[in-house]
This record gives sequence, C-alpha cells and structure tokens, in this order.
Amino acid sequence: MALRTSPLPPPLGGRRCLFEWSIDELAHFFFEIPTAMVMPLLPRGIYPVEPRPGIALLDVGFVAWGAGNWEAHWPAFTEVSVLLVVQPDLACPMPLPKFAFFALNICADYQEFLDTEPVRLHLPTFHSPLESVFDRERYAVRVSSPSGPLIELTNTQHPIHYEPVDWVGQFYTVDDGILYMGVWQWIALAAEHQAPGHAGRVFKHPVFRGMDLEPYHDTYLQAFSKPGTGSFQRFYETSSLGRAVYDRRGS
Repeated sequence: MALRTSPLPPPLGGRRCLFEWSIDELAHFFFEIPTAMVMPLLPRGIYPVEPRPGIALLDVGFVAWGAGNWEAHWPAFTEVSVLLVVQPDLACPMPLPKFAFFALNICADYQEFLDTEPVRLHLPTFHSPLESVFDRERYAVRVSSPSGPLIELTNTQHPIHYEPVDWVGQFYTVDDGILYMGVWQWIALAAEHQAPGHAGRVFKHPVFRGMDLEPYHDTYLQAFSKPGTGSFQRFYETSSLGRAVYDRRGS
C-alpha cells in the first residue's frame, strides 16, 4: 500500500495529525493476565480494563512496517508492541474509542524509528535486532532476537472473516516522569474475533518489563489486517496530564 504523505488528515478531537504511516502487516493478541501483575506498572489515574474481576488485558502486537515511511526515507522493519488495555477518557471530544492503551514498551529493529517515537509521541522504546517469520496461510507469526524468542502466535479463527475497519482510540504513556495521552487511528481490511483456542506463546524477554507471560496461551481477542492488503496507522498530538505518580502494588 502506498503511503499518502500530503496533506495529512484533518485534526481529530482537536488534535493535529502528526503521522500517517503505511503498515504491511499488523496483528494484536489480547491475553488475559492477573491484574496484580500490571498494577505496579500503572501510574495513578490509569485503570486497567477487566473483563472480570482480577483479570486485565495485555495486548502483544506484531507490526511489519512497510518501506517508504517518513517521506520515503525509512526501510521496512519489524516491531513488537506491549500494551495494556485501560479505561479511556470519555470526556475527550472525539468519537468513542475502540481501545485505550497504556504503552509498556515498543520494541523495534530500526533505531531511527525508535528515536522518533519518544520525541513526538513520548512512547517507551526498546531496540533489538529482530528476526520474524510470518505465515500468511495460517496467520501465524514468530519473532526472535539475540536475547531469545519473543513471541510465537497464531490465529484461532477458521475461516477468517475480514471487513473494512476505521478504528480510533487513545494511548497513554509516561516520558521523563510526565503522563501523556494521545489519539490513534487505524484504517484497514481486518479481522476481529474471540474464537477460542491455543494462540501460541509469549516468552520471557526483557521487552516484557519483567512480566512472566509464558503461562498464558489463550487469548481474549485477536485483531489483524488481511495479509497483503496493508493498512494505515495515524497518530495525533499528545497532551500532558501532569506528573506520573506510582504508588500501586500488586495484590
């Protein structure tokens, strides 16, 4: 899919669009994990979404970024994102968010991309060489690094049903002790489902901020773009919410 570089889309929720990036493949796997595992990682005022009491939702994402982003300068590269699903700010003047995320880590193998993320979006980053294998037929992905494997994940819906989506949502992040909130948009031909089954493995790796995710194999939800069709990801301006205070403990 070709990148549309100019002009950028109009503001969303009063926020100027900073980026519109082209993505070759994107997948999100939402795992149910104990809320106590993530509470120490969340600043005061940010609350996890719990599908049932004591259970939070961790989103492990795979992104194959297309070549030609950043005014045709960037090459293709791979990203693994670690996001916690949190409660949105419904007072924000924007369409109802599909999801709100608290960003725990953005791991990628292209340093210039990682240099941009903290400056413009205040996202936490983790650089590592990554090797990925993507199976379009099964919709399965495997990503590893010199430190060891990160993920081996697979779709659990057969057959897979795709339809056009235009999702908007929010993201929260902490940078230099300050809590920020921003807005994202994803436009794709995509599948979203909750088909049960063994979705694979998330391995022990430094990118997961000390969380042991290996015991969790079944996903709450899966969402991914149709292979070979590409998608667009937009990011809008962030706003400061004040100093981040961490005073929570797992139970």
